[in-house]
Amino acid sequence: MRIAHRLPLIAALAPVIAAVAILISFHYFFLRAPGPIGSDDGYTLALGERLLDGRWLPYVDGASHRGPLLYWLAALAQATFGRFEWTGGRWLMFLNCLVTVAGLTGIGLVARAPLAGAIGALLYAYLVVTLDPGASSGVNGEPLAGCFAVLAILATACGMLRAEPGRRRLLWLGVAGCLSALGGFTKQTAFPLFAPLIAWVAIASLVEAGLTRRERGTQIAALLLGFAIPGLAIVLRYWRVGELHTFWYWFYTYNADVYMQPFADAPFREVFGTYVRANPWPFGIVCGAVALGLVRPVFEADPFPRGLPRSYVAHALEVTVALSTAAAYVAYASPKRFWFPYQMLVYPFLSLLLGLRAHALFERSTGGVVARASGYLVFGAMMVGWTGYGANQRLKELVSQRRSGGWRAARPDPMCELINQHTGAADPIYVWGFEADLYLTCRRHVAARFTYATLVVGTVPPFWTQPRPERVARDARRLLVSDLKATRPKLILDLPARMGNQSLRSVPELVTLIDHDYCRIELAAGLRKGTAYVRLDQPACTAR
Repeated sequence: MRIAHRLPLIAALAPVIAAVAILISFHYFFLRAPGPIGSDDGYTLALGERLLDGRWLPYVDGASHRGPLLYWLAALAQATFGRFEWTGGRWLMFLNCLVTVAGLTGIGLVARAPLAGAIGALLYAYLVVTLDPGASSGVNGEPLAGCFAVLAILATACGMLRAEPGRRRLLWLGVAGCLSALGGFTKQTAFPLFAPLIAWVAIASLVEAGLTRRERGTQIAALLLGFAIPGLAIVLRYWRVGELHTFWYWFYTYNADVYMQPFADAPFREVFGTYVRANPWPFGIVCGAVALGLVRPVFEADPFPRGLPRSYVAHALEVTVALSTAAAYVAYASPKRFWFPYQMLVYPFLSLLLGLRAHALFERSTGGVVARASGYLVFGAMMVGWTGYGANQRLKELVSQRRSGGWRAARPDPMCELINQHTGAADPIYVWGFEADLYLTCRRHVAARFTYATLVVGTVPPFWTQPRPERVARDARRLLVSDLKATRPKLILDLPARMGNQSLRSVPELVTLIDHDYCRIELAAGLRKGTAYVRLDQPACTAR
């Protein structure tokens, strides 16, 4: 009998070990020759460097529009693993994946469904490895926010499934609310993931027998208070330095009024329909898994509908994960930009939901110990074999791409020779365009808060070639000129190729500054396409 009870736990070991092994092999590939991954990696880590040189204030030290916690984490990674090194970003995302796997495994253990958590962990590792490496290994907000959201579900499960009513449960719920808020302050689209936790705690508080009215309200209040604490702390931090308006502009206003504006008139039904026609299988898997997770309490409500709340609570974890999957998928689809990084918010919940469905199937088994052990062995071998084979094929492809010139280490870069020629190690430089990787690769401080220039020129991805005045971020041009006058970089690089060829000379305020204080140097063949501007008091200009 004891062996029968431990079979699911024993069976869970292989998927968890396989998940960790897949992540180690995948991230080791990038750690061996660290460099930028994906389009956002360079400017995000460069912004982290700006925080280390400044007051640790995202949006003030460095301008961008994702959650402030993303940039705090980037700065922390740079401070921990080396200034102006690429290893910080690689370790940050590797550890993020490992913590997510640990969180998924932990949810299964707390819910006494260890195989569900193990399957979820393995599927998550498989998805992040086999799909776009830039989305999973580059420093993006979605995988980090997803990790916080998974830990929030784990804390909620610890409080509602394991802790008795009282102080310990309230503490767990407060932690859950705090973790959920941290996810939203990493990537704003993760805020809706708090709603399923509220539903779980609220319905369970109403249904649970033996609780007083005060105890029911206190449980919900603990969750809400935990959720409010990070926001209050962040708002207070910006308010104390007189930058609350700056925080709100970049955190919300720019996203709502500028970043989303090009898609405002696009009919969602038409855009989403085009996506579904091109991706029928992912859409079908998500909808099917969510439907199965939500419908179980309905089937088992007795009597119906009065028994629905109690049935909801009996299957609260599965319903919560299903609702989280749906919320993450809506967050992925709502911007009408179906980019790979946005999908990363869906993967941990979809993986766990499929694991819970498998657990529900195994629960119904009526065979003896030998039969069940054989079933677990066959299933585990197939799961580990399938995911391991797929991950290995993906890794072979990455190795082949590296041999063909892709995924190379950031250094050496010929651009660094030019930068070393005109600046010293302690001198800041400014790079116009979308080539902020040069700050890290060439180990130079960032001379201005705008680590990428779309905010200044007035473009919104993917409309790189359509600058418009209304898409210029508030005060961006004035602030950039002010920063450059304050830091007086010896070298300014105009590298517009990755930004729709929108040169800094399309900004009149910058042209005035450049023509007054700098001389122009054409970049040699073999370097990145663009122009270098050297300060007039430097030898490259005075020798002319």
